[in-house]
This record gives sequence, C-alpha cells and structure tokens, in this order.
Amino acid sequence: MARYEYVTQKAKGAPYVTSSIDAASAAELNLRLVNLNQPVLHIAPLEKPKRKNREIRIPLRSKLTFIEQMETSAYLGMDFRTALTICLDTTSQRTKVSRRMSSVIAELRDRVSRGSGFSQAIRFYPRIFDDVAIGLIAAGEEGGTLSEALTNVRKIWARNDDLQHRLLMMLIYPVIVMMYTLSKTTLRSISPEFGMQPTWQPLQYQPQPRNLRKQTVHHEVEDTLMDAVSDDGCK
Repeated sequence: MARYEYVTQKAKGAPYVTSSIDAASAAELNLRLVNLNQPVLHIAPLEKPKRKNREIRIPLRSKLTFIEQMETSAYLGMDFRTALTICLDTTSQRTKVSRRMSSVIAELRDRVSRGSGFSQAIRFYPRIFDDVAIGLIAAGEEGGTLSEALTNVRKIWARNDDLQHRLLMMLIYPVIVMMYTLSKTTLRSISPEFGMQPTWQPLQYQPQPRNLRKQTVHHEVEDTLMDAVSDDGCK
C-alpha cells in the first residue's frame, strides 16, 4: 500500500483539511472518502523527502525573515501561492544562503501549486522546519488559525535567535582571555626574556643642597683670584 495526501472539506464553508493516509490506490481512497460524505478536492501520492532536501540548512535569521513575510501574508488573507511568490521576488540573490533560500521557496511554491498543503510541503525540509513548527502550522491549517500559528512559530524562532546571540556574547570574553594567555605563554616559551621586568632604572635628577652650591662657588672664586695673583707676581 502507498501513502496518499488528500484535501477535503468536512462541511460547506468549512476550512479545507489536508491529511495523509495509506490506501491501495487513489481510486480506492476517493471511494472511501465519498462513502464518508467528505467531498474530495485533491488526491496525490505522498512523496518522500529527497536526500538533498534533508541536508539543506538555512540560518535562523533567514528563516525568521521568511516566516515574518508568510505571517504578514496570512494576516492579509493571501493564498499560499501568492505569498510564496512575493517571498521569492523579495529574496536577494547576492549570497549563497539567499540563493539557497530562494530555491527552497520556489520548490515550496511548486508543491503548493500542485495542491499540497503548506504544512505538507515544508515536511520535505526537516533541517529548516522542525517538528514543532510543522505541527503548529498543520494545526493552524486545519483549524483556520494559520496567522496565529505562524505568529507562534515566529515568536519561538525569535526567542531562539535571541538566546543564540546572548550565548555568543557570553562566550566571546572567555575566548579572548584564553587566546591572550595562550599567546603570551607561547611567546615566553620561544623567548624567555619576554615579559621580564627591565633591570635598569631611569636616571633621576637629584638637586644639590643650597649650602654645598655656595661653598663650591666660593672655592671657584678663590681659585680664580689665586691664579690671577700668581700671574701678576710672575710678571
């Protein structure tokens, strides 16, 4: 038996419900749902996530920008295809991460255009959308409260982003201290004289006492007079 995804409506005017179930074929599943008085809008085989999609990772900041755009679009009453098209047009193509995010948004839009629900489409990217986000969005789709569900996902991701930023700030100072200590230890091992205090002392001016200077000047004057007298005597 294969697994199929179907879209049905329990009552006229009720929100659309997207679910998945095992069945022998699409015709057998359609007959089963008709017998349950559930009008079938769409039936398609449920694809398994590709290995490539499982390995795609997107930074939390980029995911926050995407979920904020989807939240605003859902609040304004846009359908998923239009909302994803707007997200794709407003996503930059300058960096590798933005190009990767653009490819994910394009694939999500293609799956939604083929009739898949948004919660079913994001299941193909488990590294981007965790189980909590998928569960909240699926509950919002079934209960008609998608805007509130996207708001809750955005709040959870914003809290996680704030915690990551605080943790990074807390780790920066110990890393700087450790690098400084390691570099100083390395320099000391290379040159033992590094970090030693200088043994020489700077010269300081020490003024002589005033009496000593007077005596010195007096002796110099006497010597000068004696030299002059001796010169005159010689003449």
